[in-house]
Amino acid sequence: MLHRLDSSFIRSGKFKRILPFFLSLFAFLLAGCRQPSLSLDSKAKHPTTTADSSETSSPAYGDTLVEISLADVVTLNPVLLTDVPSKRVVNLIFSGLVREGEDLAPVPDLADTWEISANGLVLTFHLREG
Repeated sequence: MLHRLDSSFIRSGKFKRILPFFLSLFAFLLAGCRQPSLSLDSKAKHPTTTADSSETSSPAYGDTLVEISLADVVTLNPVLLTDVPSKRVVNLIFSGLVREGEDLAPVPDLADTWEISANGLVLTFHLREG
């Protein structure tokens, strides 16, 4: 039911309960309409160049990777993983025998090939050289 914004509605407790909601909604809408501004972080992403060409190339070996997480990492022990932020960081640090491909099928990582026994109880991984 819609109320007119008269003095009796403002003095009632209903107005005091819905005011924070509408102020928060207004703040989120206002923040979402703002144009992003350039900062030092966006300027820091400079292209790398090769010695024999001035065209932009892929990042060189040894460049810095910045990973943003909205939560703290609980553990770096792969056996004790229980949260997503820790899993994302651990996946950047450690390699497994296999990993998920683009179609979520297992693809080789440290294992070159693998075999599954006829009864499905034994998996044999053949490690890649190096």
